[in-house]
This record gives sequence, C-alpha cells and structure tokens, in this order.
Amino acid sequence: MHYTTREASIAGPLFFKAGMRRSTFLWTKETEADLAPWKVGHNQISWPFRLTDLKNWPAAEARAEKTIGDMLKRFPHCQYIDLFHESYNPGAYPPELYGQKYVAKDAAQAERDDQLNELGLKAAKSCGRNSRSSRSSAGNSAAHPA
Repeated sequence: MHYTTREASIAGPLFFKAGMRRSTFLWTKETEADLAPWKVGHNQISWPFRLTDLKNWPAAEARAEKTIGDMLKRFPHCQYIDLFHESYNPGAYPPELYGQKYVAKDAAQAERDDQLNELGLKAAKSCGRNSRSSRSSAGNSAAHPA
C-alpha cells in the first residue's frame, strides 16, 4: 500500500480486514512467514531490468536472477514476475493490445520501441528459464491472468 505504514503488524491486519490477500511488499523486510497470521502474500516480483541492460545482457541476467531468487526466498509462493511496470513507459505496450495500429512518431521513437521489444523478449525468456514456477504479468497489477 503506497504511502502507508512500514509496520507489517499494522498493515497485515488492515489487509486482512479489507479482504486483500496479495500486495507488493517491497517496503518491508518481512517475509511470507512473517505475514502468515494475516494470510497475506506477495503479488509479484518487480521488473528487474532496464534499457541499459541491453549493453551487457549477461550481467543484467545475473543481477535479475539474484533479485528474483532473493524475493522467492522471502515469498516462496509468489507466482508472478512483472514484465515492465505501469510507470516504466506509457508506450511500453504495443498499441495492438488496445486495438490500435502502431505508428512510430519518428525514427528515435521507432528505435526506442525496438529496444523495448528486445528488452521485453529477453526478459521474458530469462524469467522463464530462471523461475519456472512463476508466470509473467504485464504491468503492475494484481489482476493476473488465470
């Protein structure tokens, strides 16, 4: 919960009372076991990549594998890995997903979009190889596919 307490002993009961069972617990050091009294878990592992990672993909993949592994140690039942984030880039998702046609505004945007496409594909493949029990989720949403 953005802009709320960092105390899981306060947030946990609030989540429980509100009927919420998953959230992004990056703001606390607690683990799934610590949050068990309130039946709350972590909804998704955050997007661990950035565009500059394309310049040194092996290092980026190693860093992401560690990040994902560390989160899965804290929250072993977390099922989703975020691909991109809703605030990462408003144009990160293909307009075809929204029934629109892709048209680059200029060559610079076309190049950036190609890089985002490459990054997304590499990240999805990497996450699939390194975390077989997790599924990909586009954006930052608790509304995951079934």
